[in-house]
Amino acid sequence: MDQRYHLQRNITMLLSNSSNVTAATYAVGCIVVSGTTPPDDAKRKSFELYRTNLSGVTVITFDELLDKLEALHKFLAESPLAVMDDRSSTDGNDTAVEDDDQEEDEDDDLEENT
Repeated sequence: MDQRYHLQRNITMLLSNSSNVTAATYAVGCIVVSGTTPPDDAKRKSFELYRTNLSGVTVITFDELLDKLEALHKFLAESPLAVMDDRSSTDGNDTAVEDDDQEEDEDDDLEENT
């Protein structure tokens, strides 16, 4: 928060030293990356309560950051064609199979009741 304070206080001077750069500081957020996610439930609950009640500061653990970066890498590394193929195969064909399965289940229920 001290770094945010100094940035907002000195932004004019910092920008005057840079050529052709314009910026403004409104509601600058803070991010703290620290530690790992607590292993036991009581400590995790306490940690979650603490970090969600901070104002203007986002706290993230190193393992959470690693998970987010791995998910982003996986997303960006996927072939757009593979993603499109996956979507097109689930759009029409699976619905018909699900409808058939549901009809069979309903028929079985009717037979059991009679």
